[in-house]
Amino acid sequence: MKKHIYTFAFLFISVLSIRVSAQQEFHSVKEISSHDIQRPATSTRLFYDTLIPSSQDSLGFGFCGDTLKIFELNFPAHGFIGGNNSNGDKEIMQKFGVSGSGGVYTILALFGKKTNTTNCNVIAKMYSVDPITHGPDSFMAVTDPLTMADIDTNSFSGLFTTFPYPGVIYTADSFFAAIELPTTTGDTIAVYMTPQNCFSGKQQSYFMKSNGTFHALGETGAYSLNADYWIWPVFIPDSSVGNSAISLRDLSLYRAFPNPASNSVTVNFSNNSPTELWVDFVDEMGRIVQTTKLGFQLSGIHALCLDVSKLPSANYYYSIATPNERLFSRITVAH
Repeated sequence: MKKHIYTFAFLFISVLSIRVSAQQEFHSVKEISSHDIQRPATSTRLFYDTLIPSSQDSLGFGFCGDTLKIFELNFPAHGFIGGNNSNGDKEIMQKFGVSGSGGVYTILALFGKKTNTTNCNVIAKMYSVDPITHGPDSFMAVTDPLTMADIDTNSFSGLFTTFPYPGVIYTADSFFAAIELPTTTGDTIAVYMTPQNCFSGKQQSYFMKSNGTFHALGETGAYSLNADYWIWPVFIPDSSVGNSAISLRDLSLYRAFPNPASNSVTVNFSNNSPTELWVDFVDEMGRIVQTTKLGFQLSGIHALCLDVSKLPSANYYYSIATPNERLFSRITVAH
């Protein structure tokens, strides 16, 4: 289990009650903690393409308050929205859209509360999107389990808990990233959320009721909150399809040869502007296992022969990167 460190400066903790209309199933929600984010730092994040709700920009700031929230049910139920409660909610999930095919290899979640009595397992999941209801549809994948002891709730450390998949989960469409809540008596968790009315839109944040049905947070008969969960999947674009170049602004990546490779592989790429360049090899758990720094390269087409003899036989992603762009492709090493 690994954790991605995001450094936060937390300025205050407050308590605020939010009253909801009488026709809602739950009659009162209480905000029990509020943390202002001064600056998140992402120095240990491996890739630029972590997917985040549109209520937050690419640095992790929210556009309406720059805050993290924990909401508690106040009356008549008790427990957490975005976590365990007396209503017996089973899962929480956030919707994400992708513009092309690729794969998810891990789910990040920022937890604010937990009670650990039995150290039970916690997992993350993926669901497809129902084309009619726009809510969760079919189960797609489940991560390797973590224990309650692995869940980090030290708000001042800013640690995202990382749920790794055993392999890359491929998708070419929108999907939901979900956290399954503990079911063992005495074990509870709660995920941070955005402020009330700071959300990506209707039918973006869902929860699973005790009867197994899915409901959007703000719908009638559910929790009267329009907010997003701090659940972020990490997505690798699939840039290995076809023989033509895959391009992103000033950078283009061509097919590597040979593939599969045994002792060496030639990586082919071009850059339109002089820049620093490097190549990373990444295993299917998302760990960078080999980096080759190319230094400052003039614009042009390049063919780079790389030694892969020390990499174990396996499937890998490799990327060509500049300070501003990164492109991925796939390669198999077979000795």
